[in-house]
Amino acid sequence: MLRKKEDLFFLSVMIVTFMIGFDTTGLGVAIPDIAVRLGFGIKEGTWLSISYTAGFAAFLLPAGIITDKTGYRLTLLSSLSVFVLSSVYSTYCETLTEFTTIRLIQGISAAFLNTSAMALLNVLYPVGGPRNRAGAFKKWSMFLGLSFALGPILGSLIVSYLSWGWIMLINIPLSLVVLFPFVGSTAMETLKKGALGQVSLTSTLPATIILLFITMNPYFNQTFSGLGRHLFYTIIIACLIALGSLHLFSSKSFTRLPELKNGNFLISLLLPIFFSISYWSLFVTLPGYIMVKFNYSPMIVMTSMLCLSIPLTLIPVFTLQDKLKLNAMSGFVFIALGLLALAYLFNTNVKHQGLLLDITLFIMGCGAAILNPIMARVVMDNVAPENSGLAAAITSTLRQMGFAVGVAFYSLMTDSSISNGLNISESHAFIASSILPLIALSICIYLNKRSQLLSKAH
Repeated sequence: MLRKKEDLFFLSVMIVTFMIGFDTTGLGVAIPDIAVRLGFGIKEGTWLSISYTAGFAAFLLPAGIITDKTGYRLTLLSSLSVFVLSSVYSTYCETLTEFTTIRLIQGISAAFLNTSAMALLNVLYPVGGPRNRAGAFKKWSMFLGLSFALGPILGSLIVSYLSWGWIMLINIPLSLVVLFPFVGSTAMETLKKGALGQVSLTSTLPATIILLFITMNPYFNQTFSGLGRHLFYTIIIACLIALGSLHLFSSKSFTRLPELKNGNFLISLLLPIFFSISYWSLFVTLPGYIMVKFNYSPMIVMTSMLCLSIPLTLIPVFTLQDKLKLNAMSGFVFIALGLLALAYLFNTNVKHQGLLLDITLFIMGCGAAILNPIMARVVMDNVAPENSGLAAAITSTLRQMGFAVGVAFYSLMTDSSISNGLNISESHAFIASSILPLIALSICIYLNKRSQLLSKAH
């Protein structure tokens, strides 16, 4: 009976993972419909995705600390309530500002939902326990990839046959399934505080504000004009001063993590950021771009985005990475070449452009499937085991920040363009972002002596 209950909790974690991933990518294909309904452009509509990812990225570290202090149960139930309520409320929004604000709140609740779900997974599969911990996290990773793959697909089906609002309302029945194992249950809770529990929540607030304001900076400048820009720099400087002061005078500051004094660890933190900017952010920005450039229907866009995401599942299932001896170099090269090919396709009209687009996205997906597990391992190679929880939280925060910065970057390139067509600005954005995988490859070459990233497949 206990085993059955634990399996239901594991199912809850998987569904939470799907909800977070789906709300990240599923709304992207609906932005044109939402823009028509609320009366704004597709470019402005990207802020619905940016605000969600910005809130998620900025609040991961505080969410991790609160979860570690209060336990996963209370955090999961309360954050799930906010997540669902904000989803429902978003279907009633009448302005872009209102919708953007609600999406920001939903992103913040998703950060708490994510950390509490991961805490539950950690309790279900403890280190050295009888259950297969490695297998559980592998399933979680593959399910995360599937959520990104299914997001555009289900989003397109919902837009085509129902209404975009159901992309948000689908969270209601899913949340009921998540809650089911908790009803009348006195399930196990976190027995002791991890590394995050020893860190002061106050020390993370300046970093949270900095991350939030940086990722939302173009939106603030657009909304509040000159006054907003001066206020932006004032707040950033004040937070930097506060962050430095907490580091100097508080022994519980998260910046006191010993690994932050390790040069290899600091350099390795750039890898997940670059990876998120050049790959994960495309799940939000690319559907709208494809619709405008190629005049595709949501269903065709769905198929193209599937080419970008399906290798995340195919490569691990068929162990192609090991069989073909693929390493980090091949992964970064695939993504860089894919971005350059996208720049070419968006800047010219060629025959069979739909087929070429799908091939390009599939190649990028293969590169991402190679890099996804490597990105997690290369950072943790430079972390002491007793500090792995806090280091993982910092890594996750930076990875999500890269996701949000990538979405903001593509939007900023488009908004700042003085050209008459979208294709020129998009092409420039893809060319610029193709440099990041090459920089990441240089970092891997530097770290290769210790991590062996380029000498064998992982």
